[in-house]
Amino acid sequence: MQLPDGFMRHEAEKLGITLPPTGEYAVGMMFTSPDEEKRLKARGIFEQVVAEEGQKVLGWRDVPTDNSDLGKSALVNEPFVQQVFIAKNPQIEDNIDFERKLFVIRKRSHNAIKAPEIDEHWYPATISSRTIVYKGMLKPVQVGKYYLDLNNPALETALALVHSRFSTNTFPSWERAHPYRYITHNGEINTLKGNTNWMRARQALFESELFGEDMEKIQPIINIDGSDSLIFDNALEMLVLSGRSLHHDGMGKATTT
Repeated sequence: MQLPDGFMRHEAEKLGITLPPTGEYAVGMMFTSPDEEKRLKARGIFEQVVAEEGQKVLGWRDVPTDNSDLGKSALVNEPFVQQVFIAKNPQIEDNIDFERKLFVIRKRSHNAIKAPEIDEHWYPATISSRTIVYKGMLKPVQVGKYYLDLNNPALETALALVHSRFSTNTFPSWERAHPYRYITHNGEINTLKGNTNWMRARQALFESELFGEDMEKIQPIINIDGSDSLIFDNALEMLVLSGRSLHHDGMGKATTT
């Protein structure tokens, strides 16, 4: 959904956090470890990456959830869900430049944190100043029951999309649930192996005036452990943030499936 600014501002204020104007901050929707020690260790690494990339963590919010209706498989793998508020560096003037920097932060932190000895649950569903994803290993009817935010009358958004299908060519998990960051799509990409091999082979040669030296920080571009939809979303996100239009990138998908 479009980031619900009024709701986020209200929830942040309850925690003593004052958010900058709309578009000047981002919210990360984070799956983290139920183990507090691992969770805090991961948070420390994440905050260090944010600072190194010139942005500022304003604070964290524990997302209220109700797991009383979850099945055994979902409960066993259930993450601790948090939101992180990130202030934009004033030197970044354009919103898409901020999104590009948030992309770098997400990729860097994922590479540094996603490990059993740090936090095997770590997964940023979204880190954006424009959109946020509420998702999980849930049936459609369970989404609103699990995420109490979605029943809050203060949560208002101009646009919301719903996807109610798990990936079918990989084992279901919380992070593999739909939707992803740029698409709400079933996948069914028939040339998946060829596309992933070409992407991995070529990424060392990628150049971008918009990313500059940050291009090395966002590799690997695709998550080969994900579903075909996730892998396509990885590629689409990188292409859009590299300056191509969404329409241009979408047409590329149509010609490769």
